[in-house]
Amino acid sequence: MNLDKLKSEVESRYGVDPNTIRVVRSPYRICPIGAHIDHQLGVVTAMAIDRATYLAFAPSGSLEVQLASRSFDGEIAFSVDNVPPKDAGSWANYACGAIEALRSNYTIEQGIVGLTEGQITEGGLSSSAAIGVAYLLAFEAVNGLDVSPEENIELDRLTENGYLGLKNGILDQSAIILSRDRNLTVIDCKTVSPRLAPLADAMPPFSILVAYSGGKDALVSTGYNTRVNECAEAAQTLLDVVGRGAERPLLGNITQDEYDKHRYKLTGDPAKRAEHFITESARVHDGIEARERGDLVEFGKQLS
Repeated sequence: MNLDKLKSEVESRYGVDPNTIRVVRSPYRICPIGAHIDHQLGVVTAMAIDRATYLAFAPSGSLEVQLASRSFDGEIAFSVDNVPPKDAGSWANYACGAIEALRSNYTIEQGIVGLTEGQITEGGLSSSAAIGVAYLLAFEAVNGLDVSPEENIELDRLTENGYLGLKNGILDQSAIILSRDRNLTVIDCKTVSPRLAPLADAMPPFSILVAYSGGKDALVSTGYNTRVNECAEAAQTLLDVVGRGAERPLLGNITQDEYDKHRYKLTGDPAKRAEHFITESARVHDGIEARERGDLVEFGKQLS
């Protein structure tokens, strides 16, 4: 990525002082073990990869936001005090959602001009969360906001849950913000307590292959929310059976013993979602243990 060219294009396109231009690099992520259980308060794992979304930006000097992209057609233009509603066909959604999330806690008095470029714009590596984090960091920088990594994780979740209507958890943004080289990011989504698990000295060298299937569906336009709702249905059934029906209907609020005793109460797709949560949670546990003792063969089995 030629950052100088990216910054030069922002300067020429918007006529800003080159000394005010900064660049956010927001990496993509993979989830080795723990797929689709973060929204149910499961323990998940993640790694940031060496590909990223970039946002070169400068303060606009006003409330106005103007953004262009090397990956998508058209230009974004809106005011931070008049954010347009979600448009299912627009790449402006994440910039708008970032402003709305920030305005829930902060006063935003400065917009940005900028240019985005993604090394991989689609492909299941959380390019959407990556650009969402990038916008948050850019708006925070020009408004002089000091926001912790933990709060930015929550703000990006608000962007997706609130503005975009996607019922996801905190896996993607936690991985993007917290991951470090040669570490596995382990996130307990129930306690919201991430930790870094370094490679064991005994672990042989290895590579992880990411294969692109060619699919290009944004999560919000898939059956993702339906599956989350099916998880909630399963959790509610089990919580009612054990006498805790008033708790939030999330599978992370069900113990292994409760599931084993009452799983027969579940049928159809809700039963499948509950089984996935339980088996995937066990796989996460076994995979982390294998990695921390340097057992590459067993770690690889848990990834498959």
